Amino acid sequence: PLIRVVIYDLILAIRLLVTFPKPDIFYVRVAYFSLFTPLLAKFLRKKLVLEINGFVVDDVSAKGWRWPLNWVSISCEKFLHKISDASISVSEVICRSLRETFAVPEGKLFCLANGVNIEHFCPLDKQTCRRKLGLAPELDYIGYVGCFTDWDGIDSIIKALPNVKKDFPAVKLLLVGDGDRRTTLVQNVKELGLSEEVIFTGYVSYQDLPVYLNAFTVAVAPYGGSKAAELRNTKGSSSLKTLEYLSAALPVIAGNIPGVEYVENTAGFLIPQSDVSALATKVKILLGDKTLREKFARAGRQYAVQNCSWQAVADRTKEIFASMLKG
Repeated sequence: PLIRVVIYDLILAIRLLVTFPKPDIFYVRVAYFSLFTPLLAKFLRKKLVLEINGFVVDDVSAKGWRWPLNWVSISCEKFLHKISDASISVSEVICRSLRETFAVPEGKLFCLANGVNIEHFCPLDKQTCRRKLGLAPELDYIGYVGCFTDWDGIDSIIKALPNVKKDFPAVKLLLVGDGDRRTTLVQNVKELGLSEEVIFTGYVSYQDLPVYLNAFTVAVAPYGGSKAAELRNTKGSSSLKTLEYLSAALPVIAGNIPGVEYVENTAGFLIPQSDVSALATKVKILLGDKTLREKFARAGRQYAVQNCSWQAVADRTKEIFASMLKG
């Protein structure tokens, strides 16, 4: 992954070098070692904007990186903040951490949470979606979608399943996505004797995701999984998967990381990160109460449409860019 980041950044910088006319603003999503494109922006005297999706100090800790990789990645981001014209962060907590750790001036920091494609992630008929995917229409499905990382708490979902099935035997777990931890998760499922109860879909294209989401009865994003992961998550997040759940009109259970407060008692429940018992309890409440599920589904969809469209995010980004160019 580190080599991919460096190669991608180098190729992008070369492409921009031979592109005419040059863009007025170089907008770079920071990914540990993104240096070539930012340096090119400053060499060409163009505006440089950083997109910050996590707090690097806690990210490298969660990954277990050691010195010097740890030191290099943190120093790289510190340098980028020094040469940038602005940084757009996905949460207020990350903004605060950047100010405190890297002494980034407040005037260079903007908080702008992620959005969701409300036209793409929309409610669809569950039974139709399940039949299309070859799933039993009469069963309930606890669903997760995303990368299988160290901080998303997927282990908690697997561990909670036996408790849930005691009261709701006609339920299966649908894990949509792929990632570094898939092999470990598959092994955990086998050890718990749940191979027939857990479905791993593997990688699913963005275009097909709405069909999978609409097959869910309950959508979960417990987060956590280790002390390092939970520390990382406390710096705030703008959970894309949670917004996609809401936009698809799904009742949601999410770990209580900063940035997902809108879920609580509006579109679902918040639980302590990686709390297996709390997750099982909340899942059973939703499986047993169709009226509550429908209430949360309607409210979540309404919230996403009114507050979280990518158009609203794009409009705010354009305002930030316009103010920079005037300056």
